[in-house]
Amino acid sequence: MWSVLASGGNTVTISGSNLTLTTAVHFGPGTATGVSVVSDSRITANAAAGSGSVTVTTPGGTSMPGLGNACPRQAAD
Repeated sequence: MWSVLASGGNTVTISGSNLTLTTAVHFGPGTATGVSVVSDSRITANAAAGSGSVTVTTPGGTSMPGLGNACPRQAAD
């Protein structure tokens, strides 16, 4: 999906499709905390420290890591 450099604990928004049943988000090898489904096309998560490809896991499987057309962005407070 995306590649990102994130500071641990920063909240990021991830946009895509079929995200309603998201069970996990990873930033490289680190597992995100506070994963929240906003809608079928948007989730927020607290980034794990470090850098790496962002992957999203749902009952349908795990997204392929890599660069995409969208990039996570910091959520508004």
